Amino acid sequence: MIRASLGASLLVLLPVACSSSEASSANAPSPDGGALEADASGDASLPIAAPAFKSGSRLKLLVRRAGDAFQVTGLKDAQRDEFCNVRKATDGEMRCLPTNTTQEIVFTDASCKSPVARTQYIPPKCNLGALAPSIVSTVALRADPGSDVCGTRATTVFAVGSPIATPASVFFLSEEGVCTAVAPGSGTFSALGAEIPPASFVKVTTADEARGTELKARFVVSDDGLRQLQSVRDNKHDVACRPDRTASGTRCLPTERADVLPNIFADATCTTNAAVTFACTAKYVAARKLRDTCDLQGETSLFTVGAVVASPFSGGGGSACTAYASPTPVVGIGAPVSEQEFPSVDRVLAGTGPVRTVEWQSGGQTVARDESFVTAEGELCFPQLLGGSARCAPPTRLFLDDTGRAGDAFADAACTVRLATAEACETLAFITMASGVECSGTRVFARGAKHTGPIYTLDAGKACVGAAAEATKAYYALGAELPASTFAEVTSGEL
Repeated sequence: MIRASLGASLLVLLPVACSSSEASSANAPSPDGGALEADASGDASLPIAAPAFKSGSRLKLLVRRAGDAFQVTGLKDAQRDEFCNVRKATDGEMRCLPTNTTQEIVFTDASCKSPVARTQYIPPKCNLGALAPSIVSTVALRADPGSDVCGTRATTVFAVGSPIATPASVFFLSEEGVCTAVAPGSGTFSALGAEIPPASFVKVTTADEARGTELKARFVVSDDGLRQLQSVRDNKHDVACRPDRTASGTRCLPTERADVLPNIFADATCTTNAAVTFACTAKYVAARKLRDTCDLQGETSLFTVGAVVASPFSGGGGSACTAYASPTPVVGIGAPVSEQEFPSVDRVLAGTGPVRTVEWQSGGQTVARDESFVTAEGELCFPQLLGGSARCAPPTRLFLDDTGRAGDAFADAACTVRLATAEACETLAFITMASGVECSGTRVFARGAKHTGPIYTLDAGKACVGAAAEATKAYYALGAELPASTFAEVTSGEL
């Protein structure tokens, strides 16, 4: 089984923007109808007894539930009957604008001056047992040209008009303003209607709540009563942070950082590591090191930001060292920074049933949540379609199709007896097999006996050939298939 990683994927579903452009919530009404008192930074300070997650009268938090554990999966504008995400609107305010899942704006001329709407792929309703029901968009979105790294681009919302015939030519306008011909595709087309005024959508702001003296939790709030834990901030360093394992325990380390990647270097010989910036700004450089071959989490160390690497290279590990055109800045690694400068946090399994959620706490108060479900034993589980309903099942080990896949492991020379692989040091309890075909579901088996005999695999041409067992892997037979009721049911709804 795969254990939940420390701070692997924190729930930050509503990226309001970088700190330089976060909306002020001074004088905004609180969820309980009272006034929010603005602090010195311009953000509001919420009462500490308020819940971390609360739907508003119009903006509803969408959740997946497994017993008393839940994951927040998004937002829905109940008045407009649309999924929505927080974006900057054309009036400069942050609003919950429709999630554009089915419509996109394309053009019928080579100058990209004649826009139309094209219907894109619509997810099947059976997806995860209807956990993500499809709502066909009646709007189309257009983002202003320019960089959107820090949420500075405004989004315009248009109504979708009547259907039209498939255009003879279709063009797409890139974020850089380049108009390029594209294939019409299999979607349908509609006329683009009028712009929908920004005030038609719910305005949201951010508000802060103290978590002891070292941290504060940042929430997304709205006039209709929405309240959602968005992120956590380190007061001393004035940065957003997330739980990371370090040599001195789990600490809330800055998210505004560049990450050291094993294949990115500052020199043409690929010997001096460099860091790639994925955040809006990089105030630190972070490097992660695994303790041993069984460590899937690693320990994070921080460094100061070195000089910008104007000509980075990619390679190493036996690959050729070649020039790397990075889409974001690459920087050198500076001096070490002690992780003990940053606040420590505690990992807590929230809930009482067989499925829990991971919360990170400081002084007994929640500052962040992982977005994954875990079992009471701390093992990851994911919503999967089992026996016609969504269940929280272990990660998929095998994929099943008619003839197997290249690289799959088998116990016989005909490649008919499947084997599951795991890290040699990993405790494996279940083997999950998915078909890889939408709506066909997943099957779960008990772990069978450890396989110590010859290993066979399929080559690129799907011929069954002998293979050497990997020293870091353990091989297991499939045991008895388990009924879906073995695993907790996952339902969807509103919080």
